[in-house]
Amino acid sequence: MDGYYREAVSSFTSSLERFYEFCIKVLCKKRNIENDVFSIVWKQVSNQSERQLGAFLFLWASEFGELPQLLSSKDTGFRNSVIHKGKIPTKEEALEYGGTVLAIIRPKIAQLKLQCEEEIERVTFEYIQSCSKLVEGQVQGGKMCANTIVSLTAGEEKHNTQTLEDALAEILVWRQMVALTKGITKM
Repeated sequence: MDGYYREAVSSFTSSLERFYEFCIKVLCKKRNIENDVFSIVWKQVSNQSERQLGAFLFLWASEFGELPQLLSSKDTGFRNSVIHKGKIPTKEEALEYGGTVLAIIRPKIAQLKLQCEEEIERVTFEYIQSCSKLVEGQVQGGKMCANTIVSLTAGEEKHNTQTLEDALAEILVWRQMVALTKGITKM
């Protein structure tokens, strides 16, 4: 929305990689892998996205008996050009790539929710708990949850089927409402 299309592609890529990480955590939780063991193993792959992808592929295949849909070689080449070679994508290219990432993640969320609901809840709770740990000198904060275009909790089916363009249009409407509200409060 702000014209930072290279950063958008980077964010879409990060979203996909974090989704793989989430799936790995959920599927390891389903296999009763202890958190300490998971942490030790994750440390070995945390800085290498190819290793994370391999872990995701094998865990997904062992749970669901299928190869999950991944980025095509064209999409991977586009991503690499943007991330590693400095290509500045057009708005249309960024939106297309974001739509592709969304189309990869959403069906997997639905599939994961059907077979691993309890593990999703446990992984999510543990994450929220870890965010609550205070470091010396920190003040206790609050927590809140907001649905994003990729959501485990969105109740409305429309939310889970809207296009990236529709979600961005909704954000634009919210931005305009906030701007109006700020203008009203300054009077």
